[in-house]
Parts: sequence; C-alpha cells; structure tokens
Amino acid sequence: MANVDANAFADRLSKLYASWESADEDNQWNDMDALVVMVGRDDVLYSKSTALQTWLFGYELTDTLCVFCANEIHVLTSKKKADFLTPLHAVLKGKKDLPTLKTYLRSKDDDTESLVTISSGIKNSKAVDVSAAFAYVSAPKDETELDLIKKACQITCNVFSKHVKKEIVTIVDEEKRVKHSKIADGIDQVVTTEKKFIPAGVDADQVEICYSPIIQSGGDYQLKFSTVSSEEKLHFGTIICYLGIRYKSYCSNIVRTMFVQPTQEMQDHYEFLLSVYDKALENLKEGVKLSDVYSAVYDYVGQQHPELQESFTKTIGFAMGIEFREGSLPIAPKCNLTVKKGMVFNINLGFSGLANPSAEDEEGKTYAIFIGDTVLVEESGPATELTALSKKKLSSIAIFLGNEGENGKASINTDMLQDQKWLDRTRKEMTAEEKRKTHQSELSRHMNEQAKCRVPTPYPVFLGGVESPPLTLCLQKYEALILPIHGYPTPFHISTVKNISKSEEGEYTYLRINFFHPGGSLGRVDGVVFPDGEATFVKEILFSGGHICLVRSGVFLGP
Repeated sequence: MANVDANAFADRLSKLYASWESADEDNQWNDMDALVVMVGRDDVLYSKSTALQTWLFGYELTDTLCVFCANEIHVLTSKKKADFLTPLHAVLKGKKDLPTLKTYLRSKDDDTESLVTISSGIKNSKAVDVSAAFAYVSAPKDETELDLIKKACQITCNVFSKHVKKEIVTIVDEEKRVKHSKIADGIDQVVTTEKKFIPAGVDADQVEICYSPIIQSGGDYQLKFSTVSSEEKLHFGTIICYLGIRYKSYCSNIVRTMFVQPTQEMQDHYEFLLSVYDKALENLKEGVKLSDVYSAVYDYVGQQHPELQESFTKTIGFAMGIEFREGSLPIAPKCNLTVKKGMVFNINLGFSGLANPSAEDEEGKTYAIFIGDTVLVEESGPATELTALSKKKLSSIAIFLGNEGENGKASINTDMLQDQKWLDRTRKEMTAEEKRKTHQSELSRHMNEQAKCRVPTPYPVFLGGVESPPLTLCLQKYEALILPIHGYPTPFHISTVKNISKSEEGEYTYLRINFFHPGGSLGRVDGVVFPDGEATFVKEILFSGGHICLVRSGVFLGP
C-alpha cells in the first residue's frame, strides 16, 4: 500500500466539514451530528462508503469503521491500516478548523471496548441517509481527480476507436453472425488483458471496466445503463455501443450509435441529435440548476422537431466520478441542485422508438439513436468534452455499402474511417505484409523483363521465312541450349544435358532430351555434386511434331 496523500486528505476533509456546517439551501446533511462509515469485505463495485474512503484516503480500507464527529474522527481498523493513516495525525494537528484523528486497533477476540468509546458520542442519534449530501460535496473535482478522469477518458476513446469500431466494421464487412454478448465479452477481455490501448504513464493494473459493455441492435433498444447485451446476433442496421472504463476508481463513459446504410431521414435525425447535444453542453455551466439544463434542451427539441419530443430520453445525463452514476445528481426535470465548476457529468441523450418503414427486414423497422460523452463543467462558458477523441460525426460512425465485388459481398465505403490510424489495415491501404508482397511481385516482373532482353533476338529465319523461335537453339559461344518452356525461351547449360535422341512413329517425330539429376548420374565419368539434392530437377523434356523436317532441324546451331 502506497503512502496516503495527507494534503489531499486535509483539503477534501475541509470541504466535507464546510458543507456540513453550511447554511446553503443545497445543504443535505439534515442537521447531522456524526457521520458513520463502515466498509466490510463485500464484493460490491460501487458503494458510497467505499467512495468516501477512496475520496479521503485514496484507497479502500476494508474491515474499517470511521465515525466523523464535530471535533474528532474515530477510526477502528487493523494495525497495517492504522500505520497507513499515521501521517494524517500531524497534518490535522496543524489545522485548527479540522477535528483530530483517533485510531483504534481491531482485536482478534473482542472490539467491545473500542466500540463503546467510539459510539459514546452518537448513542442518542437518529440514523439518516446522507449519501446524496456526500455525492454533492465530492462532485466538484480537484486537479488530481481530473487528471485521473482524463486518463480514463483517453483509455475509453482508444478502446472504442481502435477496437470496438474496428470489430463492428469487420463483422459487417465479412457478414459474420455474432451475438451481442460475444462482442461485449470481447471488449471486456481487451480492456483487462490488452495493454496496447493504455497510454504512457498509466498503470495498466489500475484499469477496470465500469460495467459490462453493452451492444444493442435489431430493433430492441433500451437506452439505459442497467441493461445487458442480449444473446441476439448483431443486426446490420442501427448499432448502439456503451463503454465505460475507470482508472484508479475514477470513471469515464461514452455511448456511440453506428449506422449501416442509413436512410436520409435517419441521417437527418442523427445530425439533429448532435445539435441537441451541443445545446446541452451550452447550458451545462456553473450556477445553473440541473432541472433548467434539461428544460432548455427539451424545449429546444420541441421547437425544432416537436414530433420527436415524445421519443426524447427522460434524463440527459448524470454526475460521475468514483461512482459511475450519481443517482442524486441526474440532469432531469426534478433535480434542482446547482451545477458547480469542476463537476464531471456524462451527458447521454437520444431518441427511441423511431420508425424506418423502408427497412427490408422487421428488425430494421424500429431504431433508436443514443450518444454520450464525459464532460467537465468550466468556470465560464459551455462544458468541455473529455472524450472528444472518439468522434461522433456522421462520417465517423456511418457505414455505407457499395456495389458487390468479385466475391459477391458488398464493399464498405471507408470514408467513415478516414480519421482513424488503423485505416492502413483496411481495403484502402495495404498492410506492411501486403506492401512487401506487391513490391516482390514488381521486382520479379522487372527481373523477368530484363531476362527476356538478354535472350538473342530476333530469332533466325525458320520455316519458309517466318520469324519464329526454333524448337531448340544451341548457342556454341555460351555452351547453352535454349528450349521453349511454356512459350518462353529457357536456357540450359550443355553440362546439364545427358543425351539427346530422336525417334519416329508414323507421321510424328519425337525429340527427347535427358538431363543429369540426383540419382540418375550413372555412366557419367566426371561425377557431379548437386548442392541441394532435395530440390526439384528436370529429368527429361520430350518434343513432338507432325513435320519430319521440323524435328530434323530441331537443334539449331547458333553463334
């Protein structure tokens, strides 16, 4: 376990106590006199108690009880964790506005004495849930937290752009039948095992999935994060992908809708949704109530496309951080909490139940559009996208199919991938291996052309003045025999020729040329050594002709 960040602890504890004592209308502590936080060993991914520990201490402290009182903080834990918290004693002693820290070691037998001491200040208190109050206090992020969230966002964008989108395009291109759940499992495995998507300076062991990735298509769309990928096979129509990754407990998330051969109306609806998204960014700024953000966006939809208002999502996002989704901070009609600088939200909005009557199959007749990004509230102006690396313009997510190629499959218009680095592995550009093979083929063709030029041309006049290569051509100067092989003159050195014989059968005459080869050198006086006895050798070549004169003149003596 690394060292605790004492300064970050003091700063965040100050925020907690300041909010506790605040008289603002947003104060949700309900006149609390003590805050009790208990963390056991439950295997729960998201918990407010765990989130509070991570926020204050930087780590989850299992089997630990923390009681925050007005003047004292009591912590019952193991010796190892108590040692981890030791630096906090010194920093709190120097802060007169903060309580002191008291630690108690857990006993293997009985913790009654420690529990009695800790509970003495709260035994007459009434238990209330203050999870929403803590969520609001911890929603504005400091620079350390924002750095972790930005790294999580970068990983999310890398995985989607370089794996998820590529995988879906490949499935569509090759017309594979793959289940939604299998695609989702593949994404999960990539996040947990592949390190090529992890940027420099990021600890790969601290990267986790926020939730099981969600893939939806084929008319059954549920625009919420509590759903799971179905066992249905991917439909080549409208495909919605949800992906959330967290780094050192801080979450990020994106949602993208991909189209295969979208109609013009579908494209228009998507372009309009992008403008709705921009409207949400424009209104999500410091000092504005979350309900007002939703109202402004909802009214914009009604003004521009009133027929789409009923299909619009009931919320358009939520705050996020250590918790993936802060249920008390949704961008929804009934949430009147005020937006603050440094808050991080996941804006996710869309239209569901849209009709596509021109679809060729039943699954494509109903579709939905859903997009989402992680954004940061600035001091002034619209919110800033933290997941802008994953582009969502139409040309980046729409797949347009061209005419059928030689294999009978429709070719994909890869304009949607023009801004992706992996385009060099698609049809438009060749891989390094393909480039090598093409270069080798070109070199081979060039060498063959040069070899042809070295063959003596033009051939001697043969057979009544017709310029044509003879059956064989013997070049005495080079001690070579030129034979026509598949229409090409091919040289053989005379030392490779064992013997030549001619025979006649009826109207046909045959010329047989035997060559020396491994295992057939019997009778040769000066033995021969073959460098590679396993290679392929020509044993004999037989020429036949219907004209006796042709074969009689078959061996032509050249210069």
